Amino acid sequence: MGAVSMRPGRVGAALVLLGLVGCGGEDVRVYDVPKESAPPTAMAAANLPPGHPPVGEGHAPVGSLPAIESQTPPGWQPAPKGEFRVLSYRVNGPDGTMADVSVIPLPAMPEGDVGNVNRWRAQVGLPALSAEEVTRSAQRIEIAGAPADLYELAGETLTVLGAIQHRGGVSWYYKMTGHRELVSEQRQAFLDFLQSVRFASAPPATREAAASPAMSAGATSRTPRPRWSIPAGWSETEPGAFLVAKFLVRGDDGSSGQVNVSSSRGDGGGLIANINRWRQQLGLPAWSAQEVAQAVREAETKGGPAVFVELQSADTTVLGAMVTRPGETWFYKLTAPPALAAAQREVFWQFVRETEY
Repeated sequence: MGAVSMRPGRVGAALVLLGLVGCGGEDVRVYDVPKESAPPTAMAAANLPPGHPPVGEGHAPVGSLPAIESQTPPGWQPAPKGEFRVLSYRVNGPDGTMADVSVIPLPAMPEGDVGNVNRWRAQVGLPALSAEEVTRSAQRIEIAGAPADLYELAGETLTVLGAIQHRGGVSWYYKMTGHRELVSEQRQAFLDFLQSVRFASAPPATREAAASPAMSAGATSRTPRPRWSIPAGWSETEPGAFLVAKFLVRGDDGSSGQVNVSSSRGDGGGLIANINRWRQQLGLPAWSAQEVAQAVREAETKGGPAVFVELQSADTTVLGAMVTRPGETWFYKLTAPPALAAAQREVFWQFVRETEY
């Protein structure tokens, strides 16, 4: 395949935000999860923490979960859960104000708490904190008999109440986001909701491996491994729990980098969330939707339309590509020192363009 002309700007549906639709009812509900079949809403995608694509590193929803039971506070309306949420609510306030409540389980990544909290801070217009400052800001609470950390992040117009809990190999993210005054009014209701959460053991029929091919590289993978030619100088290595493939790249000067390949159902959290997660990993500030649109380049590949982006900090470069296919998104990410990334740029782009599915 010859060189493909990449063109800026037309990110189209990748930047579209979808609204939430609520329905009435206040009761106690028991959920056996995951049962979602609809694609994730934009707000569900926005709630995904940066260390989890499905957001770009192959993290699909956790496949083996206990049933979760909770008491629905007065005035909370169940909302569409999408692919990643196991509980989802909408709270309507006066003058058209609204708050969104979500509970999302993902593969446990305790080391990602600082990044998650700083992403929530960015969502309400607050500056990032150091790891020590994030730790000091946490309020230790208990959810379903186990410790959790609660964060209260009040911006000028928006507030996030978020709790993070790590239990049984799963990180649980409980989050209310909405108009500052409404969230303040709903603070006690949110805390009562957290205190009402209960877990039960999952029945044997639900104890299955996660659907992500990255979590099961063998015959149990639902998505076939793509067909590619490994470039010279790349060596394949053990991908770990959440990747489809991983390659080590070495430069002539002894420098080294790596290429991660992963996939996710649907849009994997969306273009903006994934690019800003990669930027955060480099210590770079988040981009607005307009900045993302200006930075990405589009190209056709053998697997479908792709979006390419290049991000660089003082000592590290990320080359990222997202290939959109029916019902899924594939993520390719090269991380290396700038000189090595520059030398591998065309090799990486060609690898993505030529991969067949």
